[in-house]
Amino acid sequence: MTCYRSVRDIERKRREAVDGLVALSQPSRARILLGLRESVKGSMTHDPDMSEDNKKATRNLVDFMWKHVIILTEFNTAAGVKGGRAAADYEVNAAVGHTPTFPSLLWIRAKILYHWRPFDRSIHGKLKSPFYLFLTAISFFPFLGVRLAFFSMVSFLHSTGRPADTYQMIDFIFSMKGTQFKSGGVVLFVYGTLQFMSCVTPGDPHACDKRGPGSNIFVWLSVLDLIGSLIIS
Repeated sequence: MTCYRSVRDIERKRREAVDGLVALSQPSRARILLGLRESVKGSMTHDPDMSEDNKKATRNLVDFMWKHVIILTEFNTAAGVKGGRAAADYEVNAAVGHTPTFPSLLWIRAKILYHWRPFDRSIHGKLKSPFYLFLTAISFFPFLGVRLAFFSMVSFLHSTGRPADTYQMIDFIFSMKGTQFKSGGVVLFVYGTLQFMSCVTPGDPHACDKRGPGSNIFVWLSVLDLIGSLIIS
């Protein structure tokens, strides 16, 4: 425990030093961006035939847009610092907690949540995991309440974290809403389009009533999926 605390203390001091260095460089970044802004305004209003009203409007537009440029620059700077901490973050986070005993329920919970949202792998690393691809395929299946059952299970596993991790719960909500749009929107749109193209039959104007979009989807399951998604999020 003492060794673990010393590692955490060293990591905390290192981060404070990096954050202090970034804070010291902020005035220099501000001066560079200010000079660049004036250069942009000058290049956009140097035309002698441009009216004063248009020049003023152009300068005001550049000032307005430059606020977002500054915000984006600071965000990217912070993201770069965070990216540089990835290795240290992994070492610290990997030492947190304890490994559940195989094959207990906690071990099964840890395996499912790790493969679904691993803390030490990018999207490229996750795509190399067959289990991750299997879980993703289940989450994208919008029929028969499969997607709702999957996310209900993930929500239950998160809530049994004793206590549940706030960040992981927020990430769960975002991932579920994103998947709901992709599966319930994009996937069903493509599925309905293919159904319509296949059901159109020359000489049978009522063929789409039997094999058309929505003809083989139970309405109550769609309502259950919608209400269930609202409840668990």
